[in-house]
Amino acid sequence: HYFLVVWRRSLASLPPPPPGPRPAPPPPPPAGRIGVAPGSARAMPADRFGSRRIRPVRGRPALGRAGSAHAVEGRWAPTNLSHMISTDTHVRVARPSRDLAAAERFYVEGLGLEVLWRTTERVSGEWDLVMVGIPGGGWHFELTIDPENPLPPTPTVEDLFVLYLGEPIDPALIDRLVAAGGTRTTAHNPYWDEYGVTVVDPDGYQLVLCTRTWNA
Repeated sequence: HYFLVVWRRSLASLPPPPPGPRPAPPPPPPAGRIGVAPGSARAMPADRFGSRRIRPVRGRPALGRAGSAHAVEGRWAPTNLSHMISTDTHVRVARPSRDLAAAERFYVEGLGLEVLWRTTERVSGEWDLVMVGIPGGGWHFELTIDPENPLPPTPTVEDLFVLYLGEPIDPALIDRLVAAGGTRTTAHNPYWDEYGVTVVDPDGYQLVLCTRTWNA
């Protein structure tokens, strides 16, 4: 018993060991990237876009901005973009065309859109294009062709451009579309035959004239 007490006192009289090097702090997340790491993650302050940046945990990479998301109760959820996309956001639908003149005739003379802009001269290395739509509207078509490396259109029966007209389709409009190079067809989805008329444009894309309205 006496030896144990002396041994404990001897240990108490020894100087404390020198402090070792502190572990290096974890590296900061890559600048300008937002996302969530698969598995666990912890949120960081909101960035200038209003999205919440997520620091990857356990060495797993986070998504880039194009695939940004954030964790909600351990699940994936899309980043809220309502501050960027609104009813004032303009939409462009770009499509390749075999023949710009034929496509323009269908959408302008047949459907009644207007030419908003077009290229006026051939420039090597650049695309020829025509933009059609409604002046002041919230969307427009961009029909393009690269004469040096043409890309043929590859539409499917589910590639639809739907116009909700909210009234019976005027037969004169259908006749005008057919006269402008369109072809009336049966819709792949019977829903569109029940509530409208489908016409194929010169490049094979389907235009649906719908008798219903859209109020979502």
